[in-house]
Amino acid sequence: MPVVSGVRDDAASARSQAGLTATPTRGDGPVIFRDLGRLRVEADDIEVPLPGRRLASVLARLVASVGETVPVDALIEAIWGEQPPARSAQALETVVWRLRSVLEPDRAAGEAATVVRRLPAGYRLAVPPDAVDSHRFTALAERADEALDAGDAQLALELSETALSLWRGEPYDSLTDAAWLAPTRQRLAECRAALATLHVQALLDTGHPERALSAVVPLLAEHPFRERLWAQRILGLYRTGRQADALSAYAEAQRVLSEELGIDPGPELRSLQAQILHHAAELDPPIAAAPAAQRLVPVRLPSRRGPLIGREEVVADIVRRSRSHRLVTVTGAGGAGKTRVAVEAAHHLVADHPDGVWFIDLTELRPEDGDATRLREIIAATLDLAPRPQTPVARLIADQLRDRRLLLLVDNCEQVLDAVSPVLDEILDASSAVRVLATSREALEVGDEMVVGLAPLSRDEATALFAERLATHRPDLDPFGSDRAEVERICAAVGGLPLGIELAAARVRVFELSEVAATLAGGVAELSRSGRGPQRHASMLETVDWSYRLARPDERVLHRRLATLSGPVTAEAAGVLCSVSPLTPDDAPGLLAGLVHRSLLMPARPGGSAGVTTFRQLVPTRAHADRLLEDDERGAVTAARDRWVIDAIRQAPLTGSSGQAEASAWLRDNSTAVSATLTSVLVDSPQPAALELLSRLMLHWFERGQLLEAAHWYRSAVAAAEAGAFCGVEAALARVLELSFRGLGQDRAAAARIVAELPALLDPPAASAALAGEVLVLVAVSTWVAQAAEVGAPAATAAMAIGERIGRADITVRARALLDMHRLGAPDRKSALADAREILAEPHDNEFAAFVASYACAMAALADGDPEAGLEWMRRTALAHRVLAMHPTSELLEDVARILASTDGSLEAVRCYAAAQAMHSRDGLPWPRLPHSASVIRSLRDRLPDDVYDRLWRSGERLGISRDPVTLLDEWLPAGGPSGTSGAAASSA
Repeated sequence: MPVVSGVRDDAASARSQAGLTATPTRGDGPVIFRDLGRLRVEADDIEVPLPGRRLASVLARLVASVGETVPVDALIEAIWGEQPPARSAQALETVVWRLRSVLEPDRAAGEAATVVRRLPAGYRLAVPPDAVDSHRFTALAERADEALDAGDAQLALELSETALSLWRGEPYDSLTDAAWLAPTRQRLAECRAALATLHVQALLDTGHPERALSAVVPLLAEHPFRERLWAQRILGLYRTGRQADALSAYAEAQRVLSEELGIDPGPELRSLQAQILHHAAELDPPIAAAPAAQRLVPVRLPSRRGPLIGREEVVADIVRRSRSHRLVTVTGAGGAGKTRVAVEAAHHLVADHPDGVWFIDLTELRPEDGDATRLREIIAATLDLAPRPQTPVARLIADQLRDRRLLLLVDNCEQVLDAVSPVLDEILDASSAVRVLATSREALEVGDEMVVGLAPLSRDEATALFAERLATHRPDLDPFGSDRAEVERICAAVGGLPLGIELAAARVRVFELSEVAATLAGGVAELSRSGRGPQRHASMLETVDWSYRLARPDERVLHRRLATLSGPVTAEAAGVLCSVSPLTPDDAPGLLAGLVHRSLLMPARPGGSAGVTTFRQLVPTRAHADRLLEDDERGAVTAARDRWVIDAIRQAPLTGSSGQAEASAWLRDNSTAVSATLTSVLVDSPQPAALELLSRLMLHWFERGQLLEAAHWYRSAVAAAEAGAFCGVEAALARVLELSFRGLGQDRAAAARIVAELPALLDPPAASAALAGEVLVLVAVSTWVAQAAEVGAPAATAAMAIGERIGRADITVRARALLDMHRLGAPDRKSALADAREILAEPHDNEFAAFVASYACAMAALADGDPEAGLEWMRRTALAHRVLAMHPTSELLEDVARILASTDGSLEAVRCYAAAQAMHSRDGLPWPRLPHSASVIRSLRDRLPDDVYDRLWRSGERLGISRDPVTLLDEWLPAGGPSGTSGAAASSA
């Protein structure tokens, strides 16, 4: 039931006097620097993009010292660390120029900059301090502390809530490797912890023990040894009438302090326990006697039940946007927690609305109630408006709202959008002081609407919510320790949706965690509510079905068909699903937009300029779609999907040909469809086409570190051959593909076993010849990595023969370059090196052959004692590597570091090795990858003083973490390249 509470009518005045309303302006709108979380700049509540890490680094350094002059050296260090490039000062000027273009886009040429100013001692961000969130935050925290000390707990509460609403996460969290930010982050974290503790105390002192408990639980999870927080929790429990729970909390605090720190509770906790046991009067909640001139503000909102976990940032965002926009709509999938989040935000906005905050529940309305009359009646009844003869309800509402400063929280709008939109337009037109906060599974599309999307909880947030729900009923479980894996399985199975977590946690009252996880692994169809609750939330499938019934018929068709793709889906893939009647591929963009609008589909935009927008169904949504998809429709759609994937991979550029980067990007973007097709043609109903796909995909998977996924498919191919699905040459190809992939992982024993399979591939039938040639090239590649030349050389020779016989010059030139690579350690080494140079001079268009040949030349130069030439050849190798969009760059860095160590570049060799190691770690690859690296690194360490070595290594690690892998090689390779290259080499250079 809604509850009524009161706040002072002069709250806005108090906040103004405290400095809460100051807003910096520039040009025609406010500009805010938000540094409490990912650094971002907002103008008129719209984010201004910061293109590139360097701009963000410079701005972060200026923001952290707003109002002060930051020396040039400090800005250079913020961008490049301790090892800046030679012309770093000039490069900094370029970065500052770009930053000014972002912050002052309308500044005329030659006009002096006003935001980032150049002074003799450096640069200064010339904006008021309160334009920076961290400065507002600390100023508000100081004023809240002063207010609480002065006995004004209400003002302290308002100030602290305003300050905490600014906190979006770890300050500057997009610059995690910036060591110079550590003191700033530490200072702000300590300020936040102190302010959060003050906020809890202010809640207790103003008679809000339930809210205090909600706030203190996550704080105790972060700081379990702070006795002040334990005291606040215990007092909050006591003041809500839960004396037994309060004493249990004291016992828990005693156990934690004893087991973890070996100490007993301090005097404050011991005194509090004694007071609780004796029901001391001083523990009773305060009774605030409001002055006669003040009046209670009606606050009719659902009560907060339990802490709000994982939604602090979005609540702060809603509060901030509600203060600058008259209509804010919280959207999201069913079960995402829209109502709970909106209610929490509305509680934070009470002080802004002296005429009241009202909760209007539209749950009972149905699509057939689309007439606005019924909606107006609900609003009038909620506002306690008495009917007047001959006065329409719309006029009654308008008259009541005119000149009143109130907030309406309109919940569950999606099923009556046709009625909601005009009614909200009437309300917003009736009074400029009324604000509306709405929840809906789709946007309302009303003028001036600001939409805030609610995503599922992250893994850690979902785990924390599950743990909080378990605390009362299953204290024997350890969701953050021994039971964490099962808890994470459960949370993943329900897609991180709070409703699913609530329903699953309820099951744990009856079943063990492992049993619940096992049940959900088979789908969420049976996950339902045991007790009371709204019908639309009775089960996970009911929640999705509520949105499904509101969708158009054609949107429902695509919703069902998307169940054939269990992951991110591109618009192109959706077009294929629409190619089966009654839809057409041209329908896909509009249908995708419609499903996103109805929260039946989640969009994911690419992280940068590369890639395309993808879409995915949440786990419960896909389970709903899969249940509705009938066998005939599933078969037709699956067949269309498989034809599309097979044709696309077959028609992609051949390995080493131009267009390799685009083909690789297509595979990345459509990996869900590729996996689904492989399941269909390799597992469900094995077909020879699967072997062709596996040969085309091997290097793509290997270069991108998708090793576990790839290993699964190659094992599946062998299993299919053993089951009789593949025979003769096809069975041999399946086995060789699996062994070759293992060879890429430096499994020399697996590579050696290929010898027994080679005879079956030497003279394949015409239908299998091209595939056999491609697979033999892969054998030559994998045995190069595994250092098994005794297998790779004959495989490359056989591939050359097949390529010449069937007229495939691309197979021939790739095999020839690989044969030269394998022959570098043989007696005819000089002949192999001459042939590699010849390949580079020939007018072919195969960058893979050029890559292998130039690498062979680089290694030969190193072996011949000419490391300078080796670096030049590595430059040519890197060019081919870049054209082919190959990964990982870190292996090439290891080779470059080895060559640098053979020159007078020992210092740079250390940095290069460190960058390679950092990239390996980031990509989850073992380190070192190359056998010679460990001994060379030991030699470098022995050569250099420890402090010099350590400084260089840290510098290289920062480069490996922060720099673009594609351009990182430019740090150490010389410009230009070796003479005498033409053909593919010349075209790339």
